[in-house]
Amino acid sequence: MHLPPHPVWFWLVLAGPYLAWLGLWVIVNIFEVSVKPLAPWLWAGYFVFLVPYLFCGFAISGRHRTFCRISGVVAWGCYSIAFWIKRRYTFETLRGQGAKWYLPWSGAEFSIAARTRILGTGR
Repeated sequence: MHLPPHPVWFWLVLAGPYLAWLGLWVIVNIFEVSVKPLAPWLWAGYFVFLVPYLFCGFAISGRHRTFCRISGVVAWGCYSIAFWIKRRYTFETLRGQGAKWYLPWSGAEFSIAARTRILGTGR
């Protein structure tokens, strides 16, 4: 089976979300920059581009099929990258180096001074 020829921009549009994710991955892992503030913008982009994609009615043919395909790729790219960011920062460490956590359930329910003597009845 032979695939129909497509212009170069078509393949770049389809590869856009993967290239954006790869760029963000490099920024996060190599340069150690937090991309968490980018998530609300990605959600906004998802909803902005989802509206025209759904308005086109998933059109495969028609006058606006190129616009529909591009808006769909951008919408789902924003969606997938926003979920990747959410998953990455789910268990983010919020404390500084050398800080101690004092959790209420990790301590004893009561405490007694070390020099206190407890006298029993001796039975």
